[in-house]
Amino acid sequence: MIQSATQRAIEILSPPQDVNMGNDWYQYANSQHFWIRRRFDVVRRLANLSPGESTETWGEVGCGHGLVQKQFESELGISVDGIDLNEHALRQNVANRGRLFCYDVTSVNGVLDCSYDRLLLLDVIEHLDQDVEFLKAASRMVRPGGKIYINVPAFNHLFSSYDVAAGHLRRYNSTGIKQLVKSCELELGSWTYWGAPLVPLLWARRAMLAVIHTNHPIRHGFEVRKSWINNLLIGLSQFETVPQHFYGTSMMACVHVPS
Repeated sequence: MIQSATQRAIEILSPPQDVNMGNDWYQYANSQHFWIRRRFDVVRRLANLSPGESTETWGEVGCGHGLVQKQFESELGISVDGIDLNEHALRQNVANRGRLFCYDVTSVNGVLDCSYDRLLLLDVIEHLDQDVEFLKAASRMVRPGGKIYINVPAFNHLFSSYDVAAGHLRRYNSTGIKQLVKSCELELGSWTYWGAPLVPLLWARRAMLAVIHTNHPIRHGFEVRKSWINNLLIGLSQFETVPQHFYGTSMMACVHVPS
C-alpha cells in the first residue's frame, strides 16, 4: 500500500500505469466548477438518488482525484470506492470515505468481480482504444441486476484540440452508446444528452484554441478564473430538462447488468 495526499491507504492490486489523460485537468477541476457540478446533478437525477436513501455498494472506475466520490459523500451520504491506474491522481484523492484501489479493470485476476451494486464510469471510455473490451471487463465488477452509469462527451463534430489534450479519442452519440452496450451484452436503460446550453462555449473554445495555439489547452479551455463567471455558467447549465434526447455537450446513460 501507499499513502495518498489525504493519508488514506491506496490498495495496490495492479501496478500503476500511465493513462491517456491530461494530468493538467486535475489542477483546474474542482467541486465548484460549473461542469463538475452539472455532471453530478445529471447523474443524481438519472439514478434517482436522494440523500441517505442508498444502501447499495458503489464504485467508481477512473475516480481520479476523487471529486465525484466527494460529491456523493457530501451531497448524498454515500461512500464510493475509487478505482484508477493513475497513481498521480490517486495521490491527490480528496474523498474521505470508501476504499481506494490501484487496479487494472481488464486484469484477469478478477479480484473485484461482483463487488458493486452500482458502478460509475464518468468520462472514462472516451480515453480508451478498446471501449468494448473495457466495458465488458468493468461490467464483471457489478453484481447481476446492478447498474453502470456512463458519461461521455457527445457528438464528434464538437471534437477539438481540447479533446486531444484531454486524451479523448472520440465523442459519442446515442447510436454509438447503444451499439457499445449491445456489443457488451448489457441492457441500455434511461439515458440523456446534457449540456445543451453550454454548446456555444465549446464552439467558442474550439475557435479560441485554433487562434492562440497555446501549449496549455486544458488551462485555457477548462479553467474558470472568475467566480461570478462560474456562477453564471452554473445557472446557464440548468436551463435544460433531463432526460432529453436532442442535443448536448455530453451524454449519460444507465446500463443494466442482466440478472
